[in-house]
Amino acid sequence: MNNSDFPEIDRIEQKNLENTFQTGQLHQLLGITRDTLRYYEDVGILSPRKDEGNQYRKYGFADFFTLMGIEFYKKRGMSVSDIRQILNGLEPGDLPALLSDKEWELEQEITQLQRTHAKLRAAREFCETLEQTQNQFSIREHGLYEIISTFPALSALEEYPDKVLRHINPHEDDLLSNIVRVLTFDDRGYRETKACLVRESTGPAAEGSRYLATGPCIYTVVESGSSKGDPFLMETTRLACAEWARKQGCVMTGTAYLKMRLILMDGSKERIFVEAWVPVEKL
Repeated sequence: MNNSDFPEIDRIEQKNLENTFQTGQLHQLLGITRDTLRYYEDVGILSPRKDEGNQYRKYGFADFFTLMGIEFYKKRGMSVSDIRQILNGLEPGDLPALLSDKEWELEQEITQLQRTHAKLRAAREFCETLEQTQNQFSIREHGLYEIISTFPALSALEEYPDKVLRHINPHEDDLLSNIVRVLTFDDRGYRETKACLVRESTGPAAEGSRYLATGPCIYTVVESGSSKGDPFLMETTRLACAEWARKQGCVMTGTAYLKMRLILMDGSKERIFVEAWVPVEKL
């Protein structure tokens, strides 16, 4: 059996293969814009013939198959450089290594997107529950956070290059989520403050590393910032925590962790929403 057994089909295919199309026609028939076609030509992955008389581009079926190939690999995350390499004579046996490299790149992007999604979800959930948590008290378990570095205060910007920036990934980590203000206090008030760059740990504590305290904490959210105009906000919060702890039959251990979760602006004044975690012991 050969093509001569199907003369009508063969004639149709042969006739179509002889057709050529100008740029505008190709856009109308396939939806590929002029700019896209010109870009493919500029980067060397499409080479249409040009009419000898008017220099109009003429696209044949060979160009059509090239366009299908370009779209095939684009939909698999290939760059123009990758596509040029593939279309310039690679054999099927040469493709697995290139495809494997692209798989690895996409896996890294997926991991990054998953982390970004988790951060978005946490920020949304914080906003959605703010009415129930702001200036309200509850007991929550504080997770395990490793202390990466310590410096005198959030405002000690001269410490950041050494104590902060060299320890974080600038493409993933934001300062807001990774710096915790640590306060110590007694019955007379706050005694000491410092800032810590921390990293949440998913496994057990490692020997030789330093960590924030874990376990039950009084949890609340307070709004700070110059727009609040309350210089005694943290002392007011400490006293409120102490009163709530007394009613619950627990004792504060003398440490508080302040984690900034959200920043808004009211004109030129900042509004900072801060989680307060105050470790406690049961009586």
